[in-house]
Amino acid sequence: MDRQSTNSQTDVITGTSVGLGICIVALILLLAAIVVGFGPVMALAPSPDPNSEHWVQIESIDADPANETATTVTLTYRIGGSDTGSAPPGTHQYAVTGVDPIHVDAAGDWAYLSKSSLPSSLVMAAGNHSAGVEAVGPWVLVGNLSTATEVVRTAPVTVGAPAAMDVDPARKAHFLSLLVSPYQLHQDRAEPATILIAPDALPYDGVTYGTRSYITQHAFWDGDATSVWIHEYLHSQQRFETAPEMEWFREASATYLAARMLEEQYHEVEPEDVRAWIMARDDSAGTALADESTWDRSNANYYRGARLLYAADAAIREGSGGKHCLVDVFREMNARKEPVTLDEFVHIVESFSGRSEPWLREAITGTGTLEGRVSDPEAVFAE
Repeated sequence: MDRQSTNSQTDVITGTSVGLGICIVALILLLAAIVVGFGPVMALAPSPDPNSEHWVQIESIDADPANETATTVTLTYRIGGSDTGSAPPGTHQYAVTGVDPIHVDAAGDWAYLSKSSLPSSLVMAAGNHSAGVEAVGPWVLVGNLSTATEVVRTAPVTVGAPAAMDVDPARKAHFLSLLVSPYQLHQDRAEPATILIAPDALPYDGVTYGTRSYITQHAFWDGDATSVWIHEYLHSQQRFETAPEMEWFREASATYLAARMLEEQYHEVEPEDVRAWIMARDDSAGTALADESTWDRSNANYYRGARLLYAADAAIREGSGGKHCLVDVFREMNARKEPVTLDEFVHIVESFSGRSEPWLREAITGTGTLEGRVSDPEAVFAE
């Protein structure tokens, strides 16, 4: 989940703005992805597979606009296959009442509906974009869908959106591949991920459930120093579990690394931009990251946590002479079979910095300001 406020988002990462060299690399990556079976794949008005055990095809979505606060959405769909559940094969209609009109396309092309409001025959198909049904958490997107798939380092990421929505899934998947592929987040293969583009009427800028996310911010770059797209993708790659005192790391690492990856891979963002963005966030003095009860229902795990990881990353880079960074910590945590404790986290950081970091434990357990935890982080990142 991403509670960040991104008020002025513009999708300005284009082929011309990333430079000729990056464009050539991007073209090579794109062609290679297509050769191995991924690359942009569009699924518009898909046809069912008659040989599958269960298939669904959404044929129409009708909404009653009479009520401005709650509408009825009627789905017309066909089901078939050898396992259709309790519903017989053929054409069916199902009405969902009490739907917020802003969750439904006025032209009847798509609707975001609560999974609990749908019949089992549709829920069985959820997660299959070729059926016109995609699920993420408690939501199901139904309708005429457009998808694109690209490889991010070693595993595919699929971006899906209503075909009628003014957003290009292929651009988003391509940006993720281009900007995140340089980083090894796992010791083995990365996790395949799915991201759905949602209307901004849904709560939060983005939310991730396991390896499936929805994002309401349609611009890839927020115009400042971070990206909710990278943030939510990183959540999908967090294979690690944490002890209670390390729960803050989940949001903090997605927040900080999204900004750092954008800075390192996209020339419009500079190290000083990341520092300024982090330092402008609330330090949440008086909260202790190791004690969730002090920051629950606040953004301290996002921003106080990101500031701490900014300092930890600088310490790792400085101590290792630039050989290691916080991504190494993320990857090592992903390899752990047991929940990562505070002691283990400090040990992992020190193993990559090559020195004792006596400030780190106090910064996580204490409630004071995080200013001055390292001598000059900006100089480390500017090198």
